[in-house]
Amino acid sequence: MTILPETKALLDAAAQAPGPKLHEMDPVTAREVMGPMMLELDLPVEPLKEMRDITIPGPAGPIPARLFVPDHGEPEGPVLVYYHGGGWVVGSLDGCAGLCSQIANRLGIRVVSVDYRMAPEHVFPAAVDDSIAAAVWVAGSPAELGGKAGGVLTGGDSAGGNLATVVSASDKVKVRAQLLFYPVTDISKKHASYSEFASGYFLEEAGMDWFRDHYLPTEADWTDPRVSPLLAESVAHLPPTVIMTAGLDVLRDEGRAYAARLAESGVRLLFSEAHGLIHGIMNMRAALPSSMTHVERAIDDLGRLIRETA
Repeated sequence: MTILPETKALLDAAAQAPGPKLHEMDPVTAREVMGPMMLELDLPVEPLKEMRDITIPGPAGPIPARLFVPDHGEPEGPVLVYYHGGGWVVGSLDGCAGLCSQIANRLGIRVVSVDYRMAPEHVFPAAVDDSIAAAVWVAGSPAELGGKAGGVLTGGDSAGGNLATVVSASDKVKVRAQLLFYPVTDISKKHASYSEFASGYFLEEAGMDWFRDHYLPTEADWTDPRVSPLLAESVAHLPPTVIMTAGLDVLRDEGRAYAARLAESGVRLLFSEAHGLIHGIMNMRAALPSSMTHVERAIDDLGRLIRETA
């Protein structure tokens, strides 16, 4: 196992920080603590032609969202619908804004970041329902986008990656390609990486249990393909896919397993792993400079799939 010096320094600092761990907090406190902390670790929003908050009609009311428009690219090109991470419990539009601006600028595409309903206030399948509704709305090329959507892309990190691929698997919207950063793909079992990185690597086994129990209080839901897409009867219908896993992550092995299943099913797949780095690096680009190489590669891989599916 390789751990980069910058990763070790960050983990050592986190271990010495006062206060309770994530799984020892209530959800409201966790949001108050995690939000500012992740912003400190990440890079700021890049300059854009436009960034503004919008609302999307949802199954239980308006869904807050944010539109990122680069100053270059095709005005009617594909639109990436992005779902933030945070275990379906924490996370926000602000928390992924820096990354979304980077994707928009690097690929010259519009990005719509979605603030789906979160647990425990709204348990499964609320987040799934909102996520699908947002993608369907984008596919309809609403005036708020400023131009026709030349196809829908989905993307997300961690729990957001889970939602992105669940949307891609839905029969409600046709997705052109998907971008998954260390996605949750099987909540029903703990793969070997859970024990390998159970504690001390930012996202811990106890933290994942905490997220799961808030989002999925009914154990029977853990094997639902909308929760554990690795367990779907078939994945052959999924669109071309980019998957990036982190080498020091409890979710690493289920991400690898999902990538393998897609490839075995004939899905076009571009896979990479950020060796020596931890879960959450998409939101730690300032604290972990080495992450940028991996982030840029994954974004460029999505660009490659966009060109291939044009």
